[in-house]
Amino acid sequence: MAEPPPKRSKTEGRVFGTVAELELALPPLWEEDEWCLQLRCATLAARTNGQAALAVVDDDPTGTQTVHSVPVIGDWTAATLAPVLAMDRPCFYLLSNTRALPTIEAVERAEEIGRNLRAAAEQAKVGPLTSVVSRGDSTLRGHYPKETDALARGLGWGVAGTGQAAPTVVLAPFFKEGGRLTAGNVHYVAGPPGSAPDGSAKLTPAGETEFAKDRAFGYRSSDLAEWVKEKYTAIGSHAPSVCTIDLETIRMQGPNAVAEFVISAADGSVLIANAIAPRDMQVVALGCLKAEIMRGHARPLLYRSAGALVSARAAIPARPLLSTAELAPRSKAGAGLVVVGSYVSKSSDQLAMLQQECPWFTSVELSVAAFCAQGAAMATEIKRCIQDVRAALANGKSAVLFTSRKVLQDDGNGGLIIGGHVNNALCSIVEQVLMSDHPPAFLVAKGGITSNDVAVRSLGVRCAEVLGAVVPGVPAWRCGPETKAPGLAYVVFPGNVGARDDLAKVARKMSGRE
Repeated sequence: MAEPPPKRSKTEGRVFGTVAELELALPPLWEEDEWCLQLRCATLAARTNGQAALAVVDDDPTGTQTVHSVPVIGDWTAATLAPVLAMDRPCFYLLSNTRALPTIEAVERAEEIGRNLRAAAEQAKVGPLTSVVSRGDSTLRGHYPKETDALARGLGWGVAGTGQAAPTVVLAPFFKEGGRLTAGNVHYVAGPPGSAPDGSAKLTPAGETEFAKDRAFGYRSSDLAEWVKEKYTAIGSHAPSVCTIDLETIRMQGPNAVAEFVISAADGSVLIANAIAPRDMQVVALGCLKAEIMRGHARPLLYRSAGALVSARAAIPARPLLSTAELAPRSKAGAGLVVVGSYVSKSSDQLAMLQQECPWFTSVELSVAAFCAQGAAMATEIKRCIQDVRAALANGKSAVLFTSRKVLQDDGNGGLIIGGHVNNALCSIVEQVLMSDHPPAFLVAKGGITSNDVAVRSLGVRCAEVLGAVVPGVPAWRCGPETKAPGLAYVVFPGNVGARDDLAKVARKMSGRE
C-alpha cells in the first residue's frame, strides 16, 4: 500500500529550549475539547478489537498512572486472561515486568503473553484481537523493538496462516504528567514550571538526559525516527519505514486526517505520534480507532506507548486525585512502609525531601555493596533491615526502606543482575514485614521494577483494582482478597516521575497528615 507523501512540519528539524518557545511555533489545539473526543472514542472502542477489552501489556506497573477503575492482572495464563478479555471494562493491565529481565527472557515472556492472549480470545469467543498496547517507558527505556516484535509473533500477527498481517506500530511516548513531550519527532523531558528563563518549563531532548545513559537501555537519538533506526541497528536488523503524525495535522485537520494517515500506513511500518497536550493524544486515539475499524481484523495496530495513549484510546475520563479517606488505611495507627528501589537522581532527591519533611518516618538503608559480594554479607544485611523495619512499625512509626544511593552496575549486563539481587532482597524484606504482628497500614513502592516485584512477589497480587492517582502520575491500587494484605492501599510510584516533594506529599497523605 502506498505511503502518504512526506510533509514538512513547522517543528520538524527544530530543537526547542522551552515549552513557551515550542507552543509559539504551533497552531492552536484541535477545536473539539477532550470530553467530546473522549465520548467519540468510547463509542468507537465498543466496535473494535472483536469486542474484547483492550490488553495493555505493561513492562512495569507504573503504566497505570493515567487510568482508574480497571483491573491489573499479575498472571498471564490463557485461563486467567479469557474472562478478563470478555469483561465489561474498557481495558486491563497485564504485568509483564519485562524491563527487569535480560533481553532473551524478555522476548520469551512477551511472545508467551502474545500466544496466551490469542488463545484466551478464542476461549472467550471474542476477537480476533486487532489492537494491543505494549506500554513502555516515557523516557524510551526498554526492550524495543525485540519486545514488540515478540508480542506480535505470539499474537500471530505477521505469521503465515493466521490471516493477520504484521502490525503497524504506533509509537506514542507522550506523558504530560511526567513532562514527556514530542514535537517535530523530537522527544523531550520538560523541567518543572518556571525552570526556563522565559518562565515556562525548560525542555531537554531525551537523548541528553540521564535516562539515555542507562547501562541496559541507553540511546543517543532524541529524534524518534532516528531512535527507531538506532534501536534496529543495535540488534542487527533493518529498520522498517517510519512516518510521522505531526502536530499540524493533529491540530489543524483533526481525527479524520489522522485516520486516513493510519489507514494508509504500510503493514510493519512505524508511525510516530507527536503530542504536547492531552487533547493532541485524544485526537490521535480517535483517529487510530477510526483506522482500526477501516483496516479490519487482517491489519492490526500495535501501540508502543506511555500511559497517555492508553487512557485516550480506552476513553477513560480523568478523575480528581485520591483523598486520604478513599485510600482508607487498614489500621488506626496508620504506620506504613515506603520502599525506594529506584536509583535515578529524581528518586534520590524525592527520598531526601521525604526524610526532611516527614520526621515520623524511620529511615532504613539497604547496602547495595553487600549484594555485590553476596554470601553471608547479603543474608546479614537482609536480616538487619527486616528487624529495623519491624521495630519501627511495632512502635507505631512508619518506615522508609531504601537502597544505598551509589549506583553499582558492573555485572556485564547493564546492572540487571545486581539489580535483580537487590530487588530480591527488597521483596523478601517486604514479605516478612507483611507477615509480622504489626503489618504496614499502607505501602508505597518507588521505581518501576521495584513496584512490580513488591506487588507480585511480596504482596502476591493476582488481580488488583486501580483506584486513581495520589498525586499526578502516581497511581494507587486496592489489593485483592488473594493477596497477603487484602484491602491494602498500594501506591505505585514511578522512579522518573514527580516533583521534588511529591514522595513526601504521598507519605503525608497516606499517613493521614495532609
